[in-house]
Amino acid sequence: MTLNIKYRPAALLTFAVMLAALLPSPARSAAQPDSLATYMEAAARSNPQLRAQFLTYQAALQRVPQAGAFDDPQIDFGFFVKPMTDYTGKRVLDIKVMQMFPWFGTRKAARSEATEMARMDYEAFRRQRDQLFLDVKTAWINIARLNETRKSVVENIRLLRVLQQLATARFGTAGVSGSSGSASVSTMSGSGASVSASASASTGGAMGAMAGMGAPASSAASASTSAASSSTMGAMSGGAMTGGSGSSASLSSVLRIQLELNELENQCRDLESQIATATAAFNTLLNRPTASALCLPDTLLRTPFAADSLTAALGELGTRSPMLRMLSADAEAARAKLKMQKKMSLPMWGVGLQYSLKTSRDMGSDMTMSGTDMASMNGMDMVMPMLTVTLPIFRGKYKAEQRETQLRIEAAEAQCLEMRNNLELAYVTARQQLADADRDVQLNEAQASLAATACDLAVQEMVTERAALDDVLQAYRQLLDYRLRRATSIADYNLAVAKIENLLSSDF
Repeated sequence: MTLNIKYRPAALLTFAVMLAALLPSPARSAAQPDSLATYMEAAARSNPQLRAQFLTYQAALQRVPQAGAFDDPQIDFGFFVKPMTDYTGKRVLDIKVMQMFPWFGTRKAARSEATEMARMDYEAFRRQRDQLFLDVKTAWINIARLNETRKSVVENIRLLRVLQQLATARFGTAGVSGSSGSASVSTMSGSGASVSASASASTGGAMGAMAGMGAPASSAASASTSAASSSTMGAMSGGAMTGGSGSSASLSSVLRIQLELNELENQCRDLESQIATATAAFNTLLNRPTASALCLPDTLLRTPFAADSLTAALGELGTRSPMLRMLSADAEAARAKLKMQKKMSLPMWGVGLQYSLKTSRDMGSDMTMSGTDMASMNGMDMVMPMLTVTLPIFRGKYKAEQRETQLRIEAAEAQCLEMRNNLELAYVTARQQLADADRDVQLNEAQASLAATACDLAVQEMVTERAALDDVLQAYRQLLDYRLRRATSIADYNLAVAKIENLLSSDF
């Protein structure tokens, strides 16, 4: 049997054209806009924990007018069951009104302390908001990375399935035997390129069979006769297309591809499960049903970011970081409290008025009260202004309070210094992670491009029997690996940007 293989000159590029399967399908939907900003706004409006922190801040604001208010006035009522009689009449009822006032400046210091305490709660709200934004960004980047990884795996599965179809067809062609017969292989790539081969009975059948079984092409050529030289050339070409080496035209080749496919399909299912779990966690941050769908970008891209100089960025930490501002507010509140305590150690004073209700008494038998002046005062009500002053003579408690507050100020300043050092270190570390991720992105993009070219060459070498199927599979593994690394490095870059924005508390 002579095996004649007919193919067009462009057949050598058929396997290379299959790499077009890695490109996005024309039927794929148009790119959807990145809706991360929309989700962040929704999280800021709906997250229960952030709302609770904001309500705590609003509650703290209500303490400011309380701290600056005067003490309630005191009113005393005294009713005499048996009227007390004196020379001016019978005393029936006493009413006393007293209003206490702190020392001058005490109320202002109290309001300053309450204001700084409210500012602490506001900075805690900002810190919670920034942390929420960081959580949303982190979850979003993780989902986008998983989605990008899944797409790379799916594209690799598509490519391997095309390769599997070709290997299966070649294995079937290599097994053709008999006096007459034909084998046809048609492989369609994403762009529609095809390779066709036909085999017919001729005097070169021995060579075709040897080539199909993995015999060297030179042995097949020696077995043919000079009268069938044209058939011999066809058989040699056919051996090149059907895999003249036993490693690429045997059943083991098909099985190795199937092993690769099984692993990739299982990896794809694992990624889909991880995406579903990450989506549920993301929706929880937005306080919406966990099964809500997300609008993901078609391609994971680096977040645009222009880093300021290190000196300028470190200088902004003290003015923009919620943690530093909160500790600063704590120190200011302690200073205001210390000032208030010093004022409260001074005397308090109060003013009041006492009113006594009297009725007239009978003065007929009392000659001593018969004078004109005394008679005019008989039964007259009594009004008496009063002034009250406290005497803070027990100084021990006041000094202890002031020492306590002074130590609290020093502790807050030390915490502020420690926090600033930690933030500066965190910022420098984030900048280093950003630079490392940027280099990794550039490296993996270049490596992925080289791996794609290597896949092209490996496929062409396989067509011309200069490479085995294992070489092609290894090239595909490298291409997939670099694409996965590229997605991971882009995600790391975006996470580093998110950390820097969180440290600087960038306004949303």
